[in-house]
Amino acid sequence: MANLPPLIGHENVQATLSQLISSGKMPHAILLQGPQGIGKRLLAEHLACRMLCGAGEGDQPLAFDISHVLYPQIEARSTPNFHILEKEEKKTVITVEQVRTLLEKLSLASDGGRAVIVDAAENMGNAAANALLKTLEEPGDGVHFILICHAPSKLLPTIISRCRQVRCTPLSESHTRRILQENLPETPPAQQETLLKLANGCPGRAISLAQQGNGLIDFWEDLQKGQLATLAPEDIANQFGKQTNTALTLLIQHIANQAKQNSSPKLATLHQKLCQKQADMLEFNLSNSMVLEQALTEASRAL
Repeated sequence: MANLPPLIGHENVQATLSQLISSGKMPHAILLQGPQGIGKRLLAEHLACRMLCGAGEGDQPLAFDISHVLYPQIEARSTPNFHILEKEEKKTVITVEQVRTLLEKLSLASDGGRAVIVDAAENMGNAAANALLKTLEEPGDGVHFILICHAPSKLLPTIISRCRQVRCTPLSESHTRRILQENLPETPPAQQETLLKLANGCPGRAISLAQQGNGLIDFWEDLQKGQLATLAPEDIANQFGKQTNTALTLLIQHIANQAKQNSSPKLATLHQKLCQKQADMLEFNLSNSMVLEQALTEASRAL
């Protein structure tokens, strides 16, 4: 978390959270929900710093005091006042062991308030979620949980019921453009524009695509040019390797855009079908390349 970047966008959410802090009515658990790639993690980090370090100078509602003694320790992840619970590398879920380790740390005495970020909450297995439930309900004096969630439907209803829900929406085009320019300064302007359209208000998604190479961006541009029918589904499905699921996501987004632009019930139905295919692929560990090939074939017939 070193060198915490500036927070761009989400002004209304920032104002709401800042008002809760100032009024002394900050809930013990906040659930930041919204699409992936819109900056919820960064928003959570700024919120945690605002709660632990106090208000700072600047025009952002969640501006915090960077001179506070805790801030360098928060950046270094070396203070018992700040914790991040997230999926470990090579793990598919946040495990119950991780939650229990966190709860042991929170049971120890600590000076001042404490903030815990859970990213992303839907990655908790049932055992982990249940282990966290009681603490969410009675977290202890000065302990605040900030849960980040991309897919609320995958969260236990009992987790949701213990949190103050805060909905975060995709960013404006100007904010998205600024984030892309700051994070991808060497990207040519034409590609920046492609990424801006592809981001659809979720700059994190576009930055991830840019970092994965030009193949996915070229695929997206081919879709925009209406060249899907001229592409060989088998060849496309075999070219992406570990990026196959991302390519499928791009195809699904393209179908959604076309369904909306053309007011097409047929394409809307196809979009739902492809979303289900992707969900089944992830849940049942199906062949990514086979699912993408089938999706490309169906999309080519429909467009």
